[in-house]
This record gives sequence, structure tokens and C-alpha cells, in this order.
Amino acid sequence: MRIKRTALLFLLSTALLLVMLFPVCSIAKIYKWVDEEGVIHFTNDIDEVPLKYQPEIISTKPSLKKPEISSGQKDWSSMTHEEKVEYLRRLREKKAEEDRKIAGYPDHIQQLVRDHKLKVGMTKEMVLLSWGNPVDIRPQSLKNVQEKWKYSTSRSDKSAYAYFENDILTGWEE
Repeated sequence: MRIKRTALLFLLSTALLLVMLFPVCSIAKIYKWVDEEGVIHFTNDIDEVPLKYQPEIISTKPSLKKPEISSGQKDWSSMTHEEKVEYLRRLREKKAEEDRKIAGYPDHIQQLVRDHKLKVGMTKEMVLLSWGNPVDIRPQSLKNVQEKWKYSTSRSDKSAYAYFENDILTGWEE
């Protein structure tokens, strides 16, 4: 009986030691910033960090699924010459309009949009020009403080999301 008790005590001690050796995993982020007066601040909520002290987080556009052609659409090979010319004309017009909009932004925003990247503080128009049209939009409501844009990705089981408050990008998930 004494041997069983000693063996049990040994096993429990070993298990406790192993549990204590492995660190607890955490996905929380801690943000640190120093204000103008040199005071160091810490928080786990990015919204508590003043905008001018927030880290410059930049994301690239998710790789999108190849669009599928529905029965109502024609593919390039089945288009007539006139349809191809008209299609290309509309593409050029759309590109010229986008270039005019982008030219009105500060240089660093222009580069982000051209590189298909996001940065907190962008407007909805900037996000549309950078990542394109979302596949779904969940509007802001009493229950949801943020508007949520959903983007499809190359993986059918994954989506990317952009979040807005008052038409300003507050974050995203990829």
C-alpha cells in the first residue's frame, strides 16, 4: 500500500512540474507608447492608444478567387470584336477614373492603394480602390458598432474582413 501511495505521489508531482514548465499561451497584444511628456503608457486595447501613437500596421490584399463566369456572362473567346472593344474601352475608363481619385490622396496613401495594402484610418473609397469590391457588407447597427466588409480569398474556407466605424477603416482580418 505504501508503494502505491509513493508512486501516486511521484506521478502527481511529475505532472504538476510538467504543467508548471510549459508557459501559458496567450493571444493578447500589449501596446506601448510614449506621449509628448515622456510618460510611458501600456494597454491591451488598440482603441485606447491615440491615433498618432498607433503602430503603422499595413496589410496586403488577400489573394482572391478566380472569378467564375456565370451563364449570363460571356468569356473572352466567345465575344465578338465589337464586344471586346467596348469591354476594353470601359476598363480604360474605369482605370482612368480610379487613377484620378488616387492622385488626390497623399503620396503614402497613393502607394498603399497601388500596392493593394490597407492602413487604419483609410476611408471606404481608399479601401475600395485598394482591395476592390467586397462580396458582402454587414452594415453598422445598434448591436454591431462596426460595419464589416467580407472579401473572398483563394481558400474557399477562409475570408478576409475590413471593419469600419464612421466610414473610417479601424482594422481587418485576413
